[in-house]
Amino acid sequence: MKPLLLFLLICLAIPAAAQTVRVQGGEHEGFTRIAMVFPRGADWRFGRSEDGYALSWPEAGTIFDVSRSFDLIGRQRLRAIWTDPETGWLRLGIACACHAIAFEASANTVVIDIRDGAPSPDSDFERSLQSGARLPPLGVLPAPRPKARPDNDAGYDWLSILPTPAKEPVASAAIGQKRPNGPGPVPALPRSDLMDLRNRLTEQLARKASAGIVQIKPIPRDDEDPALVTGTDDARLPAGMAVEASSPGDTGIEGAACPPLAEVDLRVWAGEDDPFATLAAARGAMLGEFDKPDTEAIASAVKTHLHYGFGAEARNLLQQFSLPVEGSGNLLALSYLVEGDRPVPDPFTGMQSCDSPAALWSLLSAEDGPRLIGLNSPAVVQAFGGLPAEMRRHLGPDVVRRLISQGDASGAEMVRHAIGRTLPPNDPAQTLMAAESSLTAGKPEAAETLLTSLPAGQRSPEAILTLAEAAYVQRKPMDSKDVLTLESLAFEAGGGQRSADLVRALARMRALAADYPGAFTAAGQDAALQADIWGLLAEVGPDGALLHHAAPLTVEEIRRLPAPMRRRMADRLLALGLPDLAKDWSFEVPTGPEFELRLDLARNNAPALRAAIASPGSALALLAQDPALATEVLTAAGAFDQLADLFAQSGDAEQADRARRWAGTWDGAQSESNDVWAGLAKASAPVEAPPDTGPLQRARLLLDTAGQTTGQIKELLAQTRIDG
Repeated sequence: MKPLLLFLLICLAIPAAAQTVRVQGGEHEGFTRIAMVFPRGADWRFGRSEDGYALSWPEAGTIFDVSRSFDLIGRQRLRAIWTDPETGWLRLGIACACHAIAFEASANTVVIDIRDGAPSPDSDFERSLQSGARLPPLGVLPAPRPKARPDNDAGYDWLSILPTPAKEPVASAAIGQKRPNGPGPVPALPRSDLMDLRNRLTEQLARKASAGIVQIKPIPRDDEDPALVTGTDDARLPAGMAVEASSPGDTGIEGAACPPLAEVDLRVWAGEDDPFATLAAARGAMLGEFDKPDTEAIASAVKTHLHYGFGAEARNLLQQFSLPVEGSGNLLALSYLVEGDRPVPDPFTGMQSCDSPAALWSLLSAEDGPRLIGLNSPAVVQAFGGLPAEMRRHLGPDVVRRLISQGDASGAEMVRHAIGRTLPPNDPAQTLMAAESSLTAGKPEAAETLLTSLPAGQRSPEAILTLAEAAYVQRKPMDSKDVLTLESLAFEAGGGQRSADLVRALARMRALAADYPGAFTAAGQDAALQADIWGLLAEVGPDGALLHHAAPLTVEEIRRLPAPMRRRMADRLLALGLPDLAKDWSFEVPTGPEFELRLDLARNNAPALRAAIASPGSALALLAQDPALATEVLTAAGAFDQLADLFAQSGDAEQADRARRWAGTWDGAQSESNDVWAGLAKASAPVEAPPDTGPLQRARLLLDTAGQTTGQIKELLAQTRIDG
């Protein structure tokens, strides 16, 4: 018995060192995505199993938490997901004729996409993870057939197959005394079966304990209780041990523990009383006897201010009283978030997967642009719905925009409905949210239509910013009155995040209005914003403005700008017939054979063009794909024979004959038309005289031929129109 207890105690230590990895799912058009963020990177393996796929993570002690995997996805593609008890692999049961691929989204983030259709013939993910052999593609699994049910409803009695005991019954397998359900004694297990059952139970419990599914802990022993006395033939757990269900700890996507609900759930930080009376009472309770600050009362006052959206006031209280307030870091961050600002530092980073309001605050504090892996959208929507009405109106548009940018249109729609319950139908906030949804969904025209329908006096700064973004996406100028409003808002904003957004929009709108000096002035020393202005100049700027700003720059100044924008600028300059300036802008920028050919065309560099044609590089392949460019290059290079062949291959016999005339190959004309060119070709053909022709007769033939040729040339000149 002692070795068995020692084995179980060793198993107890395993979960302490284990790393829990939450498995999150997301539904997309044409595929289902599974994402996992591990504590660190490793050489993982992914491949086929008999009924789907499997992921092998090499680090021992890794626990896959699959409890929330199906929160956002259905079972059309992924039938089941579990941890293999034998190997520790993450197993995926596939329910469709699908295939899966796996890749690293970052150094420690593994993403699995289950895509519709058959896999690529050379996909290494179709090899068995165990044997390495290639397995056939997965098909649609047949529906399981129901098992035949017995006629009676009695349950299966697994003890009925054992022989009837001759001794007294022992206690049941449950902890504590339990009477048998039916009359008569409970049969005892033979010793061999007992040990086999005990070993299997111990092995399974140890495996579940190492996976974090159950916890095995000591319980108080009572030696006087006969139910806790372990007999030699007892089929119970070892004495002094109990089993209870457990779940992995609530952690964020980066492994950090999610904060307690009491530190982030501002919905419950104030009652239903009058807000002014509640705030006054909270502030009055901060100082006790002899004006001594009360830490708990200060924390309560801070939370009350946060509940009603007074973030700056709550922040002042935290900074005014330098007392250790529990969860002060989270409260300080919330003082920024309730007013629509980002906290620095941000304690909610990586908590987007928490099952609490921390997911909402993590979404609001995240930077725009990157996708948040494992975002717990139901927790975000639930937390937002419980916020006070004023805070929902204030934060709602930002939450809607961020959810749409994360690909959660349904969650954004639910947030819009939660805001709509607090707003009248014609409220400008409703229009703003609808416009932001249209803009994020790739419909800038609809967003512009919605926002321009608002009277000028009802356009908030957020509405002006959204209108400017819609204009920027469409590359169209903004109304001059709205640009003036944008200028005044940028002047009033001073510094901060809102100021940066307003200045960026102002610089872009000035550029689209062809006021590039004003745009560069607004951009200041912001390199990224300056690159945006240069990009607009290269894309839609007038030729005069482009030359005015592009020509004076030195090569060193040009090299500081982004390479893609420099390439667009070089193309514009080359189209304007400025090859040398275009060459300066394309310095150290990969351009390709087409740009080089056009550059030599603009320079009229016939030797370089002939060298490009003669080389077996990519220039010939490019010319074969672009007949118009090939015509220009071959003509400028003087390669009229190749030009004639190009026209002949395209079936244009007339142009082919024209190119042959330029090459001087009159006898190769293929056109059947009897025009003056055909007559000239015949007249200028070499004279073939019989061998016995004398000198005088030969001279006469030459004179006749010369006369015919002269006549044809005169007729050609008469028919040819010469402009100017």
